[in-house]
Amino acid sequence: MLTRIDIVIRLLVAVALGIIVGYEKETHDEPAGLRTHAIVSIGACLFTLTGILIAQDSPGKSIDASRITAGIVTGIGFLGAGAMFQEKNRLSD
Repeated sequence: MLTRIDIVIRLLVAVALGIIVGYEKETHDEPAGLRTHAIVSIGACLFTLTGILIAQDSPGKSIDASRITAGIVTGIGFLGAGAMFQEKNRLSD
């Protein structure tokens, strides 16, 4: 069972890792920078924690929390594809 402290620690770790990746991208003038990666990281963590908590609160029911994780992977892939096509505030050919 996740406690509030576990949730806060996981959220802080997610934000810290997002900031690290975002800082590295920002120093290389990539389209998605520090804020983007931090927001995506915390959003993915929140959705994953929500799936875990829903599964914990519903014992005996067949709830598949991995479906939420699969949606996160799809969404991040969509963001990555958009970032690859974007080049200095315009779309490349």
